[in-house]
Amino acid sequence: MTLEPQQLDAQDPSHQEAREWLGRIQASELTAASRAEFEQWLQASPAHRSAFERAHAVWSLIGHSDQIETWVNEVDGSRAAAPDARSSRWQPLLTTRRIAIGAAVAASAALFLSMLRFGPPPAEPQRFASGIAETKTVPLADGTVLTLAGSSEVKVAFTDKKRSVELVQGSVFFDVAAKADWPMTVTAADTHVHVTGTAFGVRYGSRDVRVAVTEGKVLVTGAADFASQSVALVAGEQATADLRGTILARGQANIEAELAWIKGRFVYDGARLVDVIDDVNRYRLKKIELDGERVRDLKITTSFGAAQIDQFVSGLPLAYPVNVSETLDKTVVSARR
Repeated sequence: MTLEPQQLDAQDPSHQEAREWLGRIQASELTAASRAEFEQWLQASPAHRSAFERAHAVWSLIGHSDQIETWVNEVDGSRAAAPDARSSRWQPLLTTRRIAIGAAVAASAALFLSMLRFGPPPAEPQRFASGIAETKTVPLADGTVLTLAGSSEVKVAFTDKKRSVELVQGSVFFDVAAKADWPMTVTAADTHVHVTGTAFGVRYGSRDVRVAVTEGKVLVTGAADFASQSVALVAGEQATADLRGTILARGQANIEAELAWIKGRFVYDGARLVDVIDDVNRYRLKKIELDGERVRDLKITTSFGAAQIDQFVSGLPLAYPVNVSETLDKTVVSARR
């Protein structure tokens, strides 16, 4: 419908009822029963729908009230005066304005009514990222606290039905606020971690995703087959999945080693060198490159602080069969021949 250029009749009960419904809706006072009552009222008469769309148009365009007043005055003046050369000259403009405003009102009302049925559109995700060698704490609106390792990034999106976090890169420790009716899903590649309130770490590496639980329990699932690719973890357990979401292993977690980065340390016990380098590269401007699969799969047991990365790299040839060479833009670790 279009908004006809006329003053609304304040004595018309339909307009008063429409304003009352809008007030209740804006104040989020509608229960399931009252939503049904609203739908029944809306469909009872074309005058009800017309009144609601008019009232909502005023509320939606209130930020442009000066434009509305000017438009109404222009239209009222043109209807009251006899046509003359000047009014004829402005008539095409007024007609265009009526069409444009009418279309906007109809679209606005349709969107508003669809929001009542299906809820508001999802908000744009918020992005949080840490810099190189930065450990960053991010409190979320629901009370959840994220701790990001160096060069890590997440995207957070909340709706009234669920909480979603995408781990884009790096490692994050999640201390999730308990909300039994507001579940959270953390996604890294094609691995999903489903929780309502717990504490756990997720590491997104170049080859796999690892989840380690420190408190409560989580459900880890793959994207392809929920039924067969799922595992429930409790405190002290961890699971590893490949980047396609296939769960590869489940077992006891070395929580101290998994989360040592929170205290500025790296602790590894039989870890692949590729995993170690994935971690330390987030704390180093000059990146380290591994040359060959044999080097990537080399098992490493070590412990060092974030300020000792260069010493760790330079000391690798002393403890393992590798060579370390430097170029202008990278450090290369290769197998010793």
